[in-house]
Amino acid sequence: MKETFAGKIRQAATALSPGQFTTRELSFHANLKTRKDEKRMLNALRDFIKAGEAQRISTGVYVYLGKQRKNLPLKDQMRNYLKIKKVITIDELRELGAAESYASEWLQMLVRRGVVVPLQNGRYELIANMAVPENEEKAERLRDLRVRKKEALQAIGEAQKALTRARDAVELIDI
Repeated sequence: MKETFAGKIRQAATALSPGQFTTRELSFHANLKTRKDEKRMLNALRDFIKAGEAQRISTGVYVYLGKQRKNLPLKDQMRNYLKIKKVITIDELRELGAAESYASEWLQMLVRRGVVVPLQNGRYELIANMAVPENEEKAERLRDLRVRKKEALQAIGEAQKALTRARDAVELIDI
């Protein structure tokens, strides 16, 4: 994969940290030659500051704090990883922090739904143009419960009507 310009600046800033560095030092370390590249570097630094990756100490002096990772739930991380890589293994999901059993169960659920196909050597491939669903087993159970609740309420309503008719019939006999 081609490295981005921001990635190049991030790598140079990481090499200069911990500690403070000037824009001149960063430019030299990133091997920037033109004023245009230095302007792009300043824009990247501005973006790093907005993202919390860097902090401006004074004019032209910065400190790099590191890239801040979003704390996504594990299932979202796994889903995003599958979308990006297209072919994954359980070991790759384990590197994201998933237990082997959880990763295996998740991939088997995707196989059952026809989202991925198992390949050789424990690899799984995302079927082209297929959206990766969330694990909806709980949602399916809740939908099933709602349907059964609706049916039960209808049965109770019919039973109440039958009881009312029976009560009216008994009252007619008493008269």
